[in-house]
Amino acid sequence: MFEKTLATSNRTDEKSRMKQEKKLDQIQKAQTTKAKDTKKKIQAQGILEKQKKSKIKFRFNNPGKINPPVIKISEVSFAFDKNAPEEEYIFKDVDQYIDLDSKIAIVGPNGAGKSTLVNLITGDLEPTKGEIMRNRKLNIMKFAQHFMDELKLSENAIAYITKNHPGITQQEARTALGFFGLSGKTHTNPISLLSGGQKSRVMFANISLSNADIMFLDEPTNHLDIQSVNALIEGLKAFTGGIVIISHDQRLITNVCNELWIVEGDQKVKRYEGTFEEYRQELIDAMDDSIFEALGENETTADPSSSRK
Repeated sequence: MFEKTLATSNRTDEKSRMKQEKKLDQIQKAQTTKAKDTKKKIQAQGILEKQKKSKIKFRFNNPGKINPPVIKISEVSFAFDKNAPEEEYIFKDVDQYIDLDSKIAIVGPNGAGKSTLVNLITGDLEPTKGEIMRNRKLNIMKFAQHFMDELKLSENAIAYITKNHPGITQQEARTALGFFGLSGKTHTNPISLLSGGQKSRVMFANISLSNADIMFLDEPTNHLDIQSVNALIEGLKAFTGGIVIISHDQRLITNVCNELWIVEGDQKVKRYEGTFEEYRQELIDAMDDSIFEALGENETTADPSSSRK
């Protein structure tokens, strides 16, 4: 009788164990399936994110034809103090021109007057002497280095775009912002909440709707990430109008510009016959050898192994 009871008990325990193992197996399978589903969702989100990023495309409308010279700079001199002696002028007797096929990089040391030159060309400053003639059909747009000063931080991107372009709808403003990689939320958030790069792209979207004949861009890559810089380069390469850039970004200059204007603080604006890389190498070659000797001494001092030699 005891053996029969024990056998029955063992069968009951075995059935219970098998049920528990089966249930555990089902739970594990469910967890594995859920994990796989979660992994697929994460991968899908990653793909979607990549697709969203790949949609960033800076697009600028190409201008119509304007016969040259579009801008002519004739014997221009400039000083902020109109009563300053000529030796204190920032520029003196400058003669240059810009046409729709001009792709110019203005390069030189900081503080030499590059931004001042652009402000003279665009009409934001008046020459002390000489004349700057602009074709009456010319439409100029400028991306200023301190562009954030132009933004009203309490308004949103759509309000900023439609205010500057009264003829376009909110949907057209959204489309323009979308081309420059700005998502729906950034369209309606106050501009104060946008990052520096997003604010830059709002400015570029605004420029793209202005149908500029010549764009003046002062340090346009300062707040942009690599992907946005690449998109800007491709957009500028496709643009058939004139481009004048102030930038320290070598890749932007070498990919977009075919002409260098040198501003070095000697009152002149010189066209450089050569590439940006050749100009850069000239600067290195012109450096005093004592600078490199000092750098070498600093490296030796900083190297712990030098004291053991």
